[in-house]
Amino acid sequence: DAFMDAKDSGLLEKYIPEESKDIKEEYKDKEGYWMGKGLTIVGFLVNKDVIKEKNLQAPENWEDLVKPEYKNEILMSNPAVSGTNYAVVNALLQQKGKDSGWKYFENLNKNISYYSKRGKDPKLKTTAGEVAIGITYIDNSIVKLEKEKNMQVIYPEDGIPWVVEGMAIFKNASNLEGAKIFENWVLKRETQEELAKIEGKDGAMLVKPGIKGIDLKVPKDKLMKEDLSSFGKDRKEILDKWKAMVGNK
Repeated sequence: DAFMDAKDSGLLEKYIPEESKDIKEEYKDKEGYWMGKGLTIVGFLVNKDVIKEKNLQAPENWEDLVKPEYKNEILMSNPAVSGTNYAVVNALLQQKGKDSGWKYFENLNKNISYYSKRGKDPKLKTTAGEVAIGITYIDNSIVKLEKEKNMQVIYPEDGIPWVVEGMAIFKNASNLEGAKIFENWVLKRETQEELAKIEGKDGAMLVKPGIKGIDLKVPKDKLMKEDLSSFGKDRKEILDKWKAMVGNK
């Protein structure tokens, strides 16, 4: 959403890299003001020890999370400070429609005792056993926890929210030609293949089709249909309503 805001504020230079031709339209600005290099995807991280101890079943989808048995067993970052979890809220509102979507979050809010101030807290606190389920970005480091810490990564059956990890050039950049060269370099196939090996959260899925070097078993057919223009234009309305709903929780 920061890229959309920057575009709307006239802060970005228009540029369409040559290397972007085979990238899906939904992963880039149609006018050429920003370009995605990868996606951050969101799923559930489940502590199997806590689930077993409390005689719970691991959730399979977003609807499962509102079941009363999960009360105080779910952690999510505050969408006002976590762009990734703002994307979750926005995507689910798009999928469910505003009325049903806000009703869903009212019910989910009953199961969450507080919202963390850092994007990595759901991962850390779920791994530590403080909660059973973390709503979190999924990357290499999180998938490794399945073997290292008896954790389980779950991609929700009813849709995987995602957000573009973007790049853009500032208007009146001091080295415009260098910035253009850099964007093309990032989108080259060999660069994307190297990026796929890094444990960054956008390593879950690179924008270049058919990139090898990573296997998080992401069911790409489950990626939600998202209108990215909503991320910027609806941000204030969504976060104001969120604040009114959860207060200082």
